[in-house]
Amino acid sequence: MLVLPEVIDQAVADGSVDIGVHSLKDQPVKLPPGVQLAACLPRDDPRDAFISIKYACTADLPAGARVGTSSLRRKAQLLHAHPHLRVVPVRGNIDARLQMLESGELDAIVLAAAGLSRLGQSGLVTRVLGFDEMLPAACQGAIGISCRTQDPFLRWELGLICHEPTWLEIAAERAMLKHLLTPEESSETEEEQQSQSEQSSPGSSTDSPAQPGKLSIPLSSSSSSGSRAPPSSAPTLQGISSITGLPLLPSFAIACHAAFDPHDGLLCIDGLVASEDGRTMHRVALSGGAAAAEDAEDIGRHLGLQLREFALQHGWSRARAKFPETVEAHVRLKVDPRRGDQMVRGAAVLPFSLGKPLRIAVFAEGPDADEAREAGADIVGSEELVAAVLESKGKGLDFNAVVATPDMMPKLVKLGRILGPKGLMPNPKMGTLTTQVAAAIADLRRGRVEFKMDRTGIVHAPLGRVTFDLKQLQANIGALTAALLAAKPEAIKGGLPKYVKSVHVCSSMGAAVPVEVSSLLAAMEVAAGVLARQAGKAAAGAEA
Repeated sequence: MLVLPEVIDQAVADGSVDIGVHSLKDQPVKLPPGVQLAACLPRDDPRDAFISIKYACTADLPAGARVGTSSLRRKAQLLHAHPHLRVVPVRGNIDARLQMLESGELDAIVLAAAGLSRLGQSGLVTRVLGFDEMLPAACQGAIGISCRTQDPFLRWELGLICHEPTWLEIAAERAMLKHLLTPEESSETEEEQQSQSEQSSPGSSTDSPAQPGKLSIPLSSSSSSGSRAPPSSAPTLQGISSITGLPLLPSFAIACHAAFDPHDGLLCIDGLVASEDGRTMHRVALSGGAAAAEDAEDIGRHLGLQLREFALQHGWSRARAKFPETVEAHVRLKVDPRRGDQMVRGAAVLPFSLGKPLRIAVFAEGPDADEAREAGADIVGSEELVAAVLESKGKGLDFNAVVATPDMMPKLVKLGRILGPKGLMPNPKMGTLTTQVAAAIADLRRGRVEFKMDRTGIVHAPLGRVTFDLKQLQANIGALTAALLAAKPEAIKGGLPKYVKSVHVCSSMGAAVPVEVSSLLAAMEVAAGVLARQAGKAAAGAEA
């Protein structure tokens, strides 16, 4: 029976079982509270195995040959090295895949060598693929044991069977994954710091200070074009990298492998990210001294950040929704939402709008209605438009933004129950209840978004679509930040760090990615520059 790693760890956390045994390739990097990885067994062969009846190796496969695998990582690396192949997604157990090979449906399959070894089927392997041909998944071939953090005796017992070289290798590989997929938090609680210190060494409840690892110059840094990038220090997650996060755009492949030499204490780790079609790949190798798990994690962290920077620059992520998702910002403020004088509400004009069609309805009469039509409003009306909305009961509204003049408000009151829940009710603080109808329409066209803090002290606002490039998203979140600062309650003293507690960005169907608050200052500068250029172009066009 297949049991998911999350289920095993939760059983450990709630005391149903004392230990959990995992294939570490499948175990999430983040474990449930109160659970830690306590030990690992000697690592099996982490490489991938090539199996074929007709061909001796991947280089022998002819154009159009069908290679079966369920792994995005293997697919990307196969297509990068052999773009003439057809990679076919396959599911099912090993026997089912072998039957597809024997029936001629596939010319070859690629599986984990460790899995075949554990099933006693290593004899099926045609050729084991070297690390230069195909990097494995992080922690492939490793078996780990988890237990409760608050069980020091069991942790000590498990530490006795822990294989130290494998422990250091998986520490580096899991750190690489963690820092590739999520940016570093700007701060940690004392509980988190204590938990991390307790988990840094197997089988010990009081760990001795780790010797600092000395990170060497990168051994290599190459892309699919074969060009070598100059050595560089690990990138910091500031500005554009922090803001956009990873779960926003198309998926990408990840692979890595670490090897520890106990004789010289040197740990080498090799990792890559690649596009799904294999056309673009970035591979980096790092090495450094690893006297303890902290050193190995530091090396893995540097690799993860370098690969993350490349992935961000190419607009990659791991979201797979079949529609153009909206990118959203969720900003937790350091205010008391129970106090009326600390309510935060306002509007921001995004330099690159929201990337979706906008239909504006204007409730106005006489000259104001004429002005609205000239300004490009989609629907203009007064009492007849109010009656039409009432009759529809809010169903099938042909507009998603509303502007009204103050003299129309007595008639709009009856629409409160329809427009209010949809966030469409005109409001003077938002600039949608105004006598400057043309200016309000222009702001909406430019990307005006309204925001209001909820009862938990969080502001939720859209930033655009996942199809936006990184600079567009950065400028938009910078504009939102500037608007939040403009709406800061007088009771809150100080700058951004005293006002904003945390920021997360996500796509509609994606996981939230934390953003460094300090990086928002750089984003505000980008937004100000873009808005200034746009205003200059508009003024030049008006003069012409």
